[in-house]
Amino acid sequence: MRPGKWTRPARYGAGGYEASFALDLPFGSYYVKERTTNEAYVLSDEEYPVIFAYAGQDPAVVEIAANEGEPIENKLLRGRVDGVKYGEDPKGGEDVTLAGALVGLFGTDVEEFTEGNALLTVTTQEDGSFAFEGIPYGHWIIAEIAAPELYTISEEQHHVYIGVDGQHLEIRIDNTLIRGRVQVRKTEAVDEPSPVDKKEDKNTFLRFLSGEVFELYGDTNGNKELDQDDRLLGTLTGYVFPRSSMAAKGLVCELPSVDSGYRGEIHAIISNVSSKTQTLKKGARVGQLIITPVVIADFVSGLGEERGTGGFGSTGE
Repeated sequence: MRPGKWTRPARYGAGGYEASFALDLPFGSYYVKERTTNEAYVLSDEEYPVIFAYAGQDPAVVEIAANEGEPIENKLLRGRVDGVKYGEDPKGGEDVTLAGALVGLFGTDVEEFTEGNALLTVTTQEDGSFAFEGIPYGHWIIAEIAAPELYTISEEQHHVYIGVDGQHLEIRIDNTLIRGRVQVRKTEAVDEPSPVDKKEDKNTFLRFLSGEVFELYGDTNGNKELDQDDRLLGTLTGYVFPRSSMAAKGLVCELPSVDSGYRGEIHAIISNVSSKTQTLKKGARVGQLIITPVVIADFVSGLGEERGTGGFGSTGE
């Protein structure tokens, strides 16, 4: 129908929205077509034929229904979000893609991002990818629900807005490794208890040993046993450092690094840097064992011609 006087806005009636044309139309063929719609819906381009024919002299008003009286429906605007899940490389390299993360689509009124509160959920694939298809018009939040093994759940909240039909958005979700601390004490049994150790240790028939090297492995296959499938995560070694109370008296202990293959008893070297004669009783604690990671360097050649060979002060600093 021609725009202008033959255009009518839809109004809400029983069972939905409806539009009517109360006009003095001449006989002929017409069609009804939608010209505007709600912002959340796709504007329909379908034409609905209407034929106005002579119905005799008796009817004062002739009613003609478009689409044979059936509802004329609109489709919601829908879009798509594609994403990739990344995480820190446990080996220290570039970020890696992560499979097995559970990601959810939520409404903006959600406070806890759980699987039960999610409207849709997807699991990341081997290449870290995931997708939400057919997201309707509106404002939504995408958040991680469960992280892959070794990683923390990302606290990122990605707000996405679908306002155009067929809209395509891309996001990235990053994870960090779960980190903790491992503390190891190497001890040996002694014949006589040490009264000094009673304050902190229930078993006073122990003596701390330093210089031992420990290796930390990841239980790759989950069998809780050390085998060839497990991956070496790092190496730890122990050093004896002076205790503050002893150092205040001028007694310090020194210990050079111990070869990783050494398995004998470790002896601390005690130096008296004071001007007084010092006496140590048997069992006295003279140092503290510190466990630290061992970094193994990979040496390379050919660093380039721009690197200098000067000694101290050659940089001018």
